[in-house]
Amino acid sequence: MLKTITGIYQQGKINISQYPENIKEGTQVIITFLESNQIDLESRGINKQEAQNIRENLSIFEDDWTKEEMNIYDDYEQHKANLE
Repeated sequence: MLKTITGIYQQGKINISQYPENIKEGTQVIITFLESNQIDLESRGINKQEAQNIRENLSIFEDDWTKEEMNIYDDYEQHKANLE
């Protein structure tokens, strides 16, 4: 039986998002580390308050960005090539 749960690796430990049911103590596990899709803003000189301000300032564009007709920009290069 395979059971998958998510977790976060922090300070040498893995904190799981939920405790699996019906799993015996001592059961072997396989751990796979995934690349983070987050950007380390602090390494780019942006602190938490600045990040919050940026989010708030950009939120006014969300309605425009999520309109269906804006999906063409998701694959802009491909759509551009199709026009040529």
